[in-house]
Amino acid sequence: MELNKERNQKPKTSEVEACYMSALYDENADIKSMQAVVIKSGNPRFCFLFARDVKGADIKALEDLVIKSGNVEYCYFFAKDISGANIKALEKAVIGSNDDYCKYSFARDVKGADIKALEDSVIKSGSAMTCFVFARDVKGADIKALENAVIKSGNAYCCTIFARDVKGADIETLEDAVIKSGNAEQCYLFALSIKGANINALEEAVIKSGNAEYSRYFARDKEIMLANNNMAKKVEENIEK
Repeated sequence: MELNKERNQKPKTSEVEACYMSALYDENADIKSMQAVVIKSGNPRFCFLFARDVKGADIKALEDLVIKSGNVEYCYFFAKDISGANIKALEKAVIGSNDDYCKYSFARDVKGADIKALEDSVIKSGSAMTCFVFARDVKGADIKALENAVIKSGNAYCCTIFARDVKGADIETLEDAVIKSGNAEQCYLFALSIKGANINALEEAVIKSGNAEYSRYFARDKEIMLANNNMAKKVEENIEK
């Protein structure tokens, strides 16, 4: 294969792809030469693909390039999919970034990830939505710490879905946060969708907000809310028996 002759010029993407394909499918390909082109390109995607797919690839060299690139999405992919990857080094790059979703994904999917370190970074970011999905999906997450971060954010929507979807959530504390927010829509949705919600307290908050639309919705659906709560209590009683 004819390679780019300019010593200081990065290979074109088409050339890098050709080297990757040659290394992958050509039995007579010079793996080291093909890899050298991929590394010289600085392209994190092809470094990841080369490490994942090509037998005999230098995992450490390709990993170093991915970390150096600053592309934390491919740091995550590398840690998740490449046998022999340096999880700690890749994790450090992810934590040092501003990509909260990548931190959550790393904690959720990468075997050997430091859940506490990734969780602390997500909490520090102040992203209520990422704290919510972290609590919902990551095994070993500190539910209370993430819940506190969601409440502190003042995001009434995230308080509602945290109460609805996270096992072990403190319903009363989240409900208080939603009521204090004065968000009539979320007070209504909390009452409608959360088992054990204080229907009367939430109704009072909606009325106090002065939102006529959600006051009407609440009046219309209150019987359904109360019936759902009663049904949930009966189910719990039967389980206990």
